[in-house]
Amino acid sequence: MVTYITMTILAVIFSALSNYDKNKKNNTVKMAFWYISEAILIIVAAIRFDVGQDYMYTYVPYFKGVLKGNPNEDIEKGFLILNKIVQLFTTDYAGIFIVCSVIFFHYIYKAIREQSEMPTLSIFLLVGTTYYFIFLNAMRQMIVVAVFLYSIKFIKERNLKKFLIYMLICSTIHLSALICIPFYFFYGIKLRPLKAGIILGIAIVLKPIISKLFLIIVKLTKYNYYIDSRFDTGEAGNIVLLINVCVLLFALIYYIKKNKKNEVIEKDYSYYCSLQLISTILAWYNNTIPLLNRIRWATGISIIILIPLIIKQEKNVKTQIVYTFFIVVLYSIYALYTVGINNANSVLPYLTIFQR
Repeated sequence: MVTYITMTILAVIFSALSNYDKNKKNNTVKMAFWYISEAILIIVAAIRFDVGQDYMYTYVPYFKGVLKGNPNEDIEKGFLILNKIVQLFTTDYAGIFIVCSVIFFHYIYKAIREQSEMPTLSIFLLVGTTYYFIFLNAMRQMIVVAVFLYSIKFIKERNLKKFLIYMLICSTIHLSALICIPFYFFYGIKLRPLKAGIILGIAIVLKPIISKLFLIIVKLTKYNYYIDSRFDTGEAGNIVLLINVCVLLFALIYYIKKNKKNEVIEKDYSYYCSLQLISTILAWYNNTIPLLNRIRWATGISIIILIPLIIKQEKNVKTQIVYTFFIVVLYSIYALYTVGINNANSVLPYLTIFQR
């Protein structure tokens, strides 16, 4: 864990330096610090070796298969093209991990820069929520997740054309991108606390019925082998559910607080709350439906934007600092337990390509 802890500290420090400019005159220096922060996370992910369960199980065999002209037909064509492009420059499978790391963090950092009220906290949360480690394992799908988070800007702009272009291109990397398309139409819907409670209650009551229907659908797809397999464990468990519920309640409390003061709740706030509600429902269903945790990643990643947005609803600076402190402490404990103790996503021990 030493590598990951050091990486996180350095990435957070440099991102903080990029924001520390009282006069906002020297943008070149600010952006240099920002890109250094991004580069730190990229490098650790890019030069890893046999880190992540799918590293040797999926990506290395696939790269070698493409090299020999015998790729796995079940993997989307866009990822095939990406591998072939990499192979124009190198026959070393490390190349695909380098390229995918650059793509993932490019879009994550752009999303944070453009959407987050507290970019430095968002970067910490990227690691603290363990989405960083999920990327080290489920690389293709997390590229989709990163692009979706970035593409929320087009949802806000009501630019359906650009949003669809990004999602359709991503679907050639991983089909889960198609699941993100309906989220475009959630923007503008006011998620009042009462409405959120009713939706959550209905989802809880209908869990047995919806779970059975979803299993029937999964059995008709190429992912039917997940049912009763080692992947069908509901491993996200109660901790993830509890975290999602707490964040949702935190967001809704400030929704009520703002309304009592006759302050307008912006569409953006309500939209991120909607994504969090979906994440909470999916976390609740996770132990009965295989693959659902993977679907939850798409909506769940927005938590790195939502939490800073909630904190900024509090006008008292001292209270903001207290909130931030507790968020950092709690997510640090969560990451250390999930990754450091349970080795989620098989990211330990950390090795580099220079140790092959």
